[in-house]
Amino acid sequence: MQRKTMITAALAAATLAGAGTMSTATAARSHAAVDRSTVTQNLVTPLSAAVRSNGTAYVAQNFMGQLIEKRPGKKPTVVFQAPGSDPGSNEVGAVSVRNGVVTFAVSTMGGGGLVKQATRSGDKWKIRTIADVGAFEKTANPDGDVVYGFRDLTEECAAQIPEAFGPANYTGIVETHPYATASDSSGIYLADAAANAILEIEGDGTVSTLAVLPAVPTAISAAFAEAAGLPECTVGETYYFESVPTDVEVGKDGMLYATSLPGGPDDGSAGANGAVYKVDPTTGNATLVAGGLVSAVGVAVAGNGDLYVSQLFAGQVSRIPAGTGDVLPFKSVALPSALEIVGDTLYATVNVLPGENEPPAGKLVRWAL
Repeated sequence: MQRKTMITAALAAATLAGAGTMSTATAARSHAAVDRSTVTQNLVTPLSAAVRSNGTAYVAQNFMGQLIEKRPGKKPTVVFQAPGSDPGSNEVGAVSVRNGVVTFAVSTMGGGGLVKQATRSGDKWKIRTIADVGAFEKTANPDGDVVYGFRDLTEECAAQIPEAFGPANYTGIVETHPYATASDSSGIYLADAAANAILEIEGDGTVSTLAVLPAVPTAISAAFAEAAGLPECTVGETYYFESVPTDVEVGKDGMLYATSLPGGPDDGSAGANGAVYKVDPTTGNATLVAGGLVSAVGVAVAGNGDLYVSQLFAGQVSRIPAGTGDVLPFKSVALPSALEIVGDTLYATVNVLPGENEPPAGKLVRWAL
């Protein structure tokens, strides 16, 4: 199956909504007339965000190619604007912050992926590129030996699969989409949503593969086969979807926690295949924490070890109590994406995908835990 991730859907929605009209002035108005739970609003595709202990927030308007800073009581200002006038031509995302240094990534339509850092110097920002993950993908292709699709289908059945669906099976392609970052004293961890891997970036910019998330085995139902135009012979067969990492965070236990959505339908029509994995940063071993999620795109780790997960198209922020795989409701909210915990406050971006011909309605909100 060709990739049909939330990321592609978001780009289409943003373009339909006329996201290209967004400007710095629009962002600056977002501090006015908001309730106390809203940090900033009127955002376009705010799929990624990070918050400092002093309440200063950094939010990517992904498909506007823009990173903004929102200080408490101040108007938002632009930290970085990617070149290119067309929405989505240069996407900005993968935002995190540590010790006042803001890490983010720029993805290009041509397949490039750069990880950058921004440091403040007075009233100006100094931007530098620290790693070229697009170049790494071309040489390493971390999931290049993973077989996706049907692994045990007969030749006769495989020949009946329509071309529009894609090949019966394939190995990981050369493609990068740096989607989320996190860091500790060892370096920067990157969730690459196209490489299907968690990468590690050292201080000198060296990129290596820490973990390739496992493919997602899914039994093809009769309803899904009919909707996807698959032949009857595929019903009951196992299809291995790509495991697309969408966020990564460092827990208090030193482990990494990553969300994943399947590289197929994100609405659950092929099953609730989203998951949260725990990744050992010393060995790269990935173990399943919880499954059964729909479009899991954000994760945050509380001080007590509880995990909070956003399910974009399910309209739900869920809580997974520490040491369990139980997925409990926390907040029902429209289109949640990025999650961050600072102290006893959970921050979330919501309404992240504008409807057709609707004005930008994205927000960064906060809730007490």
